Amino acid sequence: MKCSVVSFITKSSSKKSKTNFISKNNTRLMTEILNNVFDVDLILFSGWTLSNRKELDSVLTNNKNKHTTYIFEVGDGHRNKDNPKSDVGFYVAKGKKLIKKKIKQVFTSSKDIHSLKTTIPEYLDKLESERFFKVNNKKVRLIICGENNILKNKQKQGNRVSLRSSETELNKKFDSILKNTNIFLNPAHTPMGNLGKMKKRWEYLSKNQRALLFVTNESTKQGIHKPNFHKLSLQYLFVNGKETKSAEEIKERYKISTINI
Repeated sequence: MKCSVVSFITKSSSKKSKTNFISKNNTRLMTEILNNVFDVDLILFSGWTLSNRKELDSVLTNNKNKHTTYIFEVGDGHRNKDNPKSDVGFYVAKGKKLIKKKIKQVFTSSKDIHSLKTTIPEYLDKLESERFFKVNNKKVRLIICGENNILKNKQKQGNRVSLRSSETELNKKFDSILKNTNIFLNPAHTPMGNLGKMKKRWEYLSKNQRALLFVTNESTKQGIHKPNFHKLSLQYLFVNGKETKSAEEIKERYKISTINI
């Protein structure tokens, strides 16, 4: 199965802003990419892909690729997670058809998990159903950005990875999810910190013949620096517990990497 990940550019809405990034009109670029990769089975775009429903409708209208399943975000799903009427969130589409829509990020950090006792059970329910879909009979699940904090690292044990819960039933449920997944997708918005820990988590999720695709945006601040798509932190692909090399192509406003799984 041929899979690609695409990193776009986000820019800060002000020179002083560290967190308020916005997408840079990716509608044309996204359509151009989809209409040039008819042999790719799955494409994962970085978060904040499109700004609004109008841009989404434009992509659906102009996409001529009937084969590729593509995953992308409209707006900022986490900031609007409590508004069921909002169009924001992650979408899964094929051709002009929406397969999944308005999937909103549940939490961003381990602090969010600790503040709500019900977070882990509810999130595992979402992984089982809302975040699940198939591509070419491969079982795919979506983990959005910092939701990978459902996992924790034990530094004293070489950053060994486990579920962020000691409850037996929750661990059984998560083990079942792992066994019934072929590909995990982890799209993000800006590059991750603590890459040593992150790589251990991605390695863990991709073990036992699974795959993990991580992609994020190249984030620039206005007037400070130009986009650098050569950064290693933008895309990570793991297959069977090992980081895997891919075929990379860098354009002026995006980077696309492709592997066969």
